[in-house]
Amino acid sequence: MMEIVHIHKPCKGVPNSPLPLLIYRKVIEADTKDVAESLEHLFAKNDWPPHWRSSVYPFTHFHTTTHEVVGVYVGSAELQLGGDNGKVYRVEVGDVILIPAGVGHKCISATDDFMLVGAYPPDYNPDICRDQPEKLSERTEAIKRIELPQSDPVLGRSEGCIKQWQIAGA
Repeated sequence: MMEIVHIHKPCKGVPNSPLPLLIYRKVIEADTKDVAESLEHLFAKNDWPPHWRSSVYPFTHFHTTTHEVVGVYVGSAELQLGGDNGKVYRVEVGDVILIPAGVGHKCISATDDFMLVGAYPPDYNPDICRDQPEKLSERTEAIKRIELPQSDPVLGRSEGCIKQWQIAGA
């Protein structure tokens, strides 16, 4: 199941995005032998090379150089999306979140073992930006220059963000 989350409006210095954030639930079953490896294989197969295994920062941050996909491979967490006024979402093993550039995210709480796999479109590397209202304009402009990915990290070349981000008028 795919949840479509619209986080259009800036929140202080967090630009957010006209592109919807996508949450894919139970992409990989929790009883899979190696959930992390399965997520990495899925992302790589869909041309989103995996970059890291870690958790989510406990402070609001976002990226102005790339879109990001994260997949939960162990534990669960409450993640706030959209900045300090954003809604909190619970994620569990097997869930995947596709975060458009500019959308703020942070970990509110998590199990002690909570971990993610993170990936980006080919040839893109993330910066890490914090909520700084004085930089909102320049960061919003930087995000507009990011090309749309050629495939969705979960569903491939014709579904997911490929369809949803075209609908958003990007």
